[in-house]
Amino acid sequence: QMHGKACHLIIWFDDRHLDGSMLFNDRIKKGLDDSALMLCFSSPAYFKSDYCTKERRWFLEKAAKESSGVQVDDRHRMINLFLNQIPRAKWPEDYQGRTGFPFFEAETKQELGLRLLPDDREFIRQINALAGAIYSMLESLQGSATASTITASTPEETPAAAPVMESPVEEPTTTPTESTTPSPPAQDDGSGKPVIFM
Repeated sequence: QMHGKACHLIIWFDDRHLDGSMLFNDRIKKGLDDSALMLCFSSPAYFKSDYCTKERRWFLEKAAKESSGVQVDDRHRMINLFLNQIPRAKWPEDYQGRTGFPFFEAETKQELGLRLLPDDREFIRQINALAGAIYSMLESLQGSATASTITASTPEETPAAAPVMESPVEEPTTTPTESTTPSPPAQDDGSGKPVIFM
């Protein structure tokens, strides 16, 4: 709704549609590699999961290597949604520096709290805030793509030159070739739509 286009985003999540021949590490790494943003649904069980920690590490390592980096303007590309109240002292190091989005209600700072239900007013408020943050991040990535446009030489100077746009989330590994098609505004899976890993 914010973007004005239907189906503009692709949400990638482990839907367990992996058959017995698939290498699930490779499949999940591919999902992470293709994603512009990562949403982490945080709970005590999530923090205890070695595999979830590995997924976060994979995303942060790949994002750090990209031209846009892990942080775009004043926003982080890994977004934390808290399903329970977890003391800040127990947050992993890669969560520090931002508050995340609380999807729970707790009467005291000591209890885990109850998860918000979709028809709760606070749930709707948090979803709207999350949507705004995702939209702003994707707009920032789009701006990063625009800022990285390579100015082409005029045809008189270099006949083979053509405008090329550098991807905001991947360092070019080869010499730019003739192309008039700009790179997508954020990392995608080849469909031209930004991907969010959940």
